Amino acid sequence: MRLRAFSIVVVGILTVCAVIRSDQPNSSAPAILEVVNQDGKSFDFASADFAKLPQKEVTAKDRQGTQTKYAGVLIADLLKQADVALGERLRGKLLANHLLVEAGDKYRVVFSLPEVDPESTDNVVLLAHSRDGMALDAAHGPLQIIVPAEKRQVRWVKNVVRMTVRSDMK
Repeated sequence: MRLRAFSIVVVGILTVCAVIRSDQPNSSAPAILEVVNQDGKSFDFASADFAKLPQKEVTAKDRQGTQTKYAGVLIADLLKQADVALGERLRGKLLANHLLVEAGDKYRVVFSLPEVDPESTDNVVLLAHSRDGMALDAAHGPLQIIVPAEKRQVRWVKNVVRMTVRSDMK
């Protein structure tokens, strides 16, 4: 009798857990990028989330000088999804905020927010997911920062895993 009651309780708990888990968004899709906004709130993005954002293509010379077509999303469009202040909201003390981009191998670079905001500059900062129509290879992807206007590719971060908006203003 005790065993049967225990079994019923366990089945009930597992059923409730399964229902709760099915209500969570992106529970089956692993996050490939974390974005932390100026308030410290973290947003996880999976591949499917990038498909919902406006797609952009740019042509740029790679390190070997070959003209290459990259496709992905503007950093600004991604940051807006994480409620980062851009456009008209980017003014005053918020202009001291900057974006720290981190790779899986711990390589890190910084962009000022006006550098990535299309309302502040004509320069493009792309978070690419493909090169010449093919997904980025393991050495570069799944995500890579592309900055076509830069003469040196020192901020072309491969294997991007995290972006954090920071401020030196207290």
